[in-house]
Amino acid sequence: MNEFITFDSFKYHTTQKTWRPAILPMANSRILANGELDITHGPTTVYIFQGEIATDVTPGTGYGTPANLRTSLEKKQAFTFIDHYGTTYTVHAIGPFPERALSPKWDSPSNTIYFTVQFKGIKV
Repeated sequence: MNEFITFDSFKYHTTQKTWRPAILPMANSRILANGELDITHGPTTVYIFQGEIATDVTPGTGYGTPANLRTSLEKKQAFTFIDHYGTTYTVHAIGPFPERALSPKWDSPSNTIYFTVQFKGIKV
């Protein structure tokens, strides 16, 4: 297991208390006139990853900066995402992406900026 995720070719840490992956089986459901439940399952399963990504203003080798993450989130396209288990997905980033800083001086080399994100996608 990795201590990081990889998004748009950069590594990032996530906060353990907020990072919540989920599985969303694709299905349509309805109640029939006779009161029965009718569910049709589709062939695809959607994976949702939501929570906070921590970005250091001065990151280690291979890790993304806050500017790298902002650039990726603004692209409005599909991305390659690798989760903590090393599983690869094709995901789309779903905004908004609020930010908060650990330090009041946002551009301090020792600061960490946290982005709240949500990715939806499928396994590759």
